[in-house]
Amino acid sequence: MSYTTLALLSAIFAAIANVSARTLLKQLKVRDMFGISFLSVAGLLLLGSPWFYHFQITPRSILLLAMIICLDTIGNFFYFKSFERHEASTVTPLLALSPAFAFLGSWLLLSLTEPWYMYLIAAAIIVAVIFFSIDYKRGFHVGLATFLPAVITAACFGLSALPTKLLLTDAVTNAPSLYMLRAALIGLITLVLFGTRFKSVTTQQFGYIILRSAIVSTSWILFYYALAKGDVGIVSTLGATAPVFVFIIGAVFLHEKMTFKKLLAAGLIVLLSLTL
Repeated sequence: MSYTTLALLSAIFAAIANVSARTLLKQLKVRDMFGISFLSVAGLLLLGSPWFYHFQITPRSILLLAMIICLDTIGNFFYFKSFERHEASTVTPLLALSPAFAFLGSWLLLSLTEPWYMYLIAAAIIVAVIFFSIDYKRGFHVGLATFLPAVITAACFGLSALPTKLLLTDAVTNAPSLYMLRAALIGLITLVLFGTRFKSVTTQQFGYIILRSAIVSTSWILFYYALAKGDVGIVSTLGATAPVFVFIIGAVFLHEKMTFKKLLAAGLIVLLSLTL
């Protein structure tokens, strides 16, 4: 299976996870499920770890893992802060800049191996996703207080793909092992920093969180496999198309209202993605 197919499948599973999160976030606050979600992902993967776990401890692998944990923890912190304080219609288009940082980092630190037209298509997808994410009814007004947290989030998520790529191509670990370690460490850090209120989460909600965690795990592991095989910028771009698939799932299965502009943009993004 090609790395572009893996990246698109990752985006589809991420979209399913985002849709499922809507139900939980109507009942729980982000703080209630933040640490639990990461730890439940790690717990699910731990069950199968005897069959896949591999992580070779070296100074380089520890440094790269620490960089991933640091970038993703900071990224997740500012991600939730952005949505807590500002409208999604303003934050989401800025978060779509994440692949641009991945491209910049890979251009500076890694070799670009694909034909030039693939990077041109990827750039067109990034622009299309940004315009797709804008809520034109509410408008798009960006102040410094909105801009900085959202761009920091995009930068952290985009740049974390670089040490991930290096760690996977060094063959000192594999995709499920790396994601299990990432989820466990971020989960512990967020619980220490932000805490959680386990008593406010019901047994049924725990079940939903675990189910969503399985979907999230699938998305990230597919993304990691794609990174191991392909170009960082292109994989990050295809992974960032998740909002388009959220729109498609909402329209087809949840009968959510769609507009012609959104439908046209979604079709264009999917078409461009399939050409990579």
